[in-house]
Amino acid sequence: MRELKFKNSASNSKTSRAFVWPMLGVALGAASFVWWASSSDQWQSWLQKKESSPQTIAAFSKQVPVQLPAPHCDVLLNFFGRLDDLPSSQSWLETTQNLYTHEDAEVRFCGRLITAVWAEECADRDGRATCQLLDPDTYDQVWMQPAWPAAQQVDVVLTDSGLANTRNGLVFIDRQARGRVLAHELGHTLGLADEYPMSRDLAERFCAGEFDFSALNMIITDRQELTTAELVSLTQTLPWVQHLQQPIAQKRAENVWQLGSTDPLRVGLHPVATCEDTGFYAWRPVGYVTLMQQHEVGQMPNVYLRLMQTRLNKKASDTTGLDSD
Repeated sequence: MRELKFKNSASNSKTSRAFVWPMLGVALGAASFVWWASSSDQWQSWLQKKESSPQTIAAFSKQVPVQLPAPHCDVLLNFFGRLDDLPSSQSWLETTQNLYTHEDAEVRFCGRLITAVWAEECADRDGRATCQLLDPDTYDQVWMQPAWPAAQQVDVVLTDSGLANTRNGLVFIDRQARGRVLAHELGHTLGLADEYPMSRDLAERFCAGEFDFSALNMIITDRQELTTAELVSLTQTLPWVQHLQQPIAQKRAENVWQLGSTDPLRVGLHPVATCEDTGFYAWRPVGYVTLMQQHEVGQMPNVYLRLMQTRLNKKASDTTGLDSD
């Protein structure tokens, strides 16, 4: 199993490089974290120079980085919590990496734990995990810090209770949640929609296209039968068209095609219950249980990983101005 390690947000800041930080070893089962803290003399020195030096997250939270396992990753996870959240954050990261790794496709994750930005004690609201931001300026500093070469950053706020949820790309999750729960929520931030029946109000809005969300794992139609011309047009719009392994419809009559593929294990077009009882029909690439349908037992299909990787590569290319592989 790949060893993953965390790092705090100020890894490349001039302030953190200006000090020599004593090293403390922290053993966490099979994985190892290392974090550094400033000595009191160094801290006082920083306080005396803060008028002329830019404030950093390392200074604000009195932490500095935990080293990354590799110089590159696709997705950087900013875990916001307490220092005692290191073990669970490490475990979540390892579980997520395992679920997002196949023989010929992988989304690479790395992470850093950041403190003193969100409230330490976070109660749920209406049964959903949530938290209070302590200082918006401090939160902005996290994003101002030089990041690792990652195509995307995702913020994960650790709470004390409530159901995990993702709002505008920000993940809130109970500290006691299983790693698979986080892996499911991260799927949303990477372009995947839920594959279980949504609540009626949410389903009606989502399936009618009211949200600005371009799902990689789903298309929605208002009919199950199409003409030949409509079928050709639909096929061309599939996010996974380049990965198709079988026909996406069966011919029923002259110029009439019934949507749906026959082999659930091969990439095609398969019904999913997301838009149940809304008058719309949701379709996904595979016909078996996935992590986005039931995180307890589902897996992340290889085709999903390839779709996410393509989107992440494009983001990286757009950021650097270089062509991606």
